[in-house]
Amino acid sequence: MTWGVLRHAGVWILLLLLLGATAASSSFDLGENGAVLRLGIAGLQVLLIWLLFMDLLGSSSLVRLCAISAFLWILLLFGLTFSDYFTRGWNGTSTRYPARTATW
Repeated sequence: MTWGVLRHAGVWILLLLLLGATAASSSFDLGENGAVLRLGIAGLQVLLIWLLFMDLLGSSSLVRLCAISAFLWILLLFGLTFSDYFTRGWNGTSTRYPARTATW
């Protein structure tokens, strides 16, 4: 076996272990920390896939620049989505707009 095959197999096994950790953490009552833990595990999985499966460590600067810009674009989209979600009045947060009533 070559080094590349062993590396990919090791990363695949590590991804499966992290998947098992995510599934196992859902059976425990961790409160609000459970979501943070699961998002951290998901972030670690994404980092492993980017760096090792996509081979960003050994790629050219242009490829790394494109990957970083794609990541920043995803952060922007999530930021806009969550800013919309957190400023709504129906989720218990306050809003500066008064409630409108229909005047027929």
